[in-house]
Amino acid sequence: MKHNALAIALTLLLSALLGLALWWDYRRNATPHPTPGPASFPIDTRSAARPAPAPTQALPHNGLYRCDGPAGTSYQSHPCTPGSRQGDVSGGTLSTVTVPPPRPLPPPVASVETPTPKVGLIARGPRPGEGNEALCAMHERDIKRIDEAARRGQSSESQEWLREQRRWHKDEMWRLACGR
Repeated sequence: MKHNALAIALTLLLSALLGLALWWDYRRNATPHPTPGPASFPIDTRSAARPAPAPTQALPHNGLYRCDGPAGTSYQSHPCTPGSRQGDVSGGTLSTVTVPPPRPLPPPVASVETPTPKVGLIARGPRPGEGNEALCAMHERDIKRIDEAARRGQSSESQEWLREQRRWHKDEMWRLACGR
């Protein structure tokens, strides 16, 4: 019992220290850092109803302008158009990218055509099983002979042998693409 109480006390102490460290880290990162700039004045709530006047001159933004218009916000390198309002650009980083010129296409390779007999515009290829007609006819005759022998009453061993022979002939016909 004494060891259980000690283990519970140590667990609670470690949990409290971990919670304190997490809370301290959160509070340290949550406080805003003071930024140099104009002094803060109390905000006049009466002027909040009036819209802010658009700046009449271009503000220096290192060549970057933020334009808030009816189509959304855009960032560009020249002053805003008359239909949009110029906004402040603050924070962030500015990167300029130069687009390299497109690579020239390689010259087309001339293809060498071999003369082939064509029917119309499409060359006719061999059909599956073409040239195997004699072998296909032989396998069909053997299958008919096996079927006739199987209809006659025979022992189970000879029936099994006929079944294997028929299966072999069918597989050969499939391999030769007979009847397709």
